This record gives sequence, structure tokens and C-alpha cells, in this order.
Amino acid sequence: GATAQGQQAVMVAEMPSDSDFTVGNWLLFADPQGVATSLAERLQTTGGRCIQVQPGEHYGQISSDTFTVNPTCLEDFCQLLQGLPADC
Repeated sequence: GATAQGQQAVMVAEMPSDSDFTVGNWLLFADPQGVATSLAERLQTTGGRCIQVQPGEHYGQISSDTFTVNPTCLEDFCQLLQGLPADC
């Protein structure tokens, strides 16, 4: 059977022109193509707050809005969700 290890899915969505849609909190998972980074920049210019998650060896917090998780470790994702700021 197929395993999740080494596989990625990238979802790209077209943002509506309504700026209210972009305001709020966003959890974005980094991708090698830079789509998440580009989207974060766009959302932040319209008032959105973006938390970016990058693949790493283990869970960690790089800055107030950047985290790492091991994509194959469920516990890392649990820590990520528990470690997010209270206002997210």
C-alpha cells in the first residue's frame, strides 16, 4: 500500500476579492514551490495573521509565527495545535 512518507499535496485556492475573507488567522504548511510563503505575504498585506509550518526533524518553534513538525509524526502535529497562540 501507499505510505504518506515522501508524498505531498498542495492545495491552491483562488482568493475572493472580498477582503473580509483574508482577515483572520491562517495555518499554512510550507511547500518547496513557495506557494505557502507567497500566500502568507498576500494574506498579511490584507490584515491576515499567518502561522507557517515547515517540515523538520521534530516539533519546534522558530519564531512567534513559524513552527516545524516532522511530517511523519502525529505527536508533532498535536504539539503544534496545542502550542498555537490562544487567539488563533
